[in-house]
Amino acid sequence: MLEQQFSFQKSKRLLNKNDFLGLRQESRFLVSGLLLCYFKKNNLNTSRLGIAVSKKYGNAVMRNQFKRHIRENFRKSEFKDTYDFLVIPNLRKIKSNNISYAKVVQDIPFSLSDLLREMPEMWQ
Repeated sequence: MLEQQFSFQKSKRLLNKNDFLGLRQESRFLVSGLLLCYFKKNNLNTSRLGIAVSKKYGNAVMRNQFKRHIRENFRKSEFKDTYDFLVIPNLRKIKSNNISYAKVVQDIPFSLSDLLREMPEMWQ
């Protein structure tokens, strides 16, 4: 029972290719800290999250830990409306500034909170 409470349900994930492609083509775009985010309102009763992490980011352990941190912070976030999100690490900024993996993981909560704060302003 405890697992269910803290799990990231399938209904809150972007799962298929069409969801990801549609989100990239018909959405708004924000850059916050070390994250890039595509988002748009959906007609569902819940917000959904997709994460795309290139192999250029690092090995499988690093990519999976990045995704785990994004999902956990997304799960804790509160949304007024329902959105679809696609979160991508900003590799250009990470590589050009030689930012460590630990700094990227540490920056995730701040970047996500900045994104959520900026989103309503973009819709007006």
